[in-house]
Amino acid sequence: MLQLKILNIENIIYEGIVTMINVPGIEGNFQVLQNHDNIISVLKNGYIDLLEQDSKEIKKISIHNGGAIEVRKNIIKILVF
Repeated sequence: MLQLKILNIENIIYEGIVTMINVPGIEGNFQVLQNHDNIISVLKNGYIDLLEQDSKEIKKISIHNGGAIEVRKNIIKILVF
């Protein structure tokens, strides 16, 4: 499982346990699954798709002004602008 936190400079947008996320990287969308290599990347406008633990429905969170993602040891932090 992955611990995910999505925030902006004002508040936490989402916090929870997920099994996967898809994010809009500046060089193309990419997926993060459990035990993904450590990465820091810039995000472009688009949608973060996430699948919560014990769910079969994909949730979508929009990014309007880009952002950044850090993945480290199954902990994902996303800052959106």
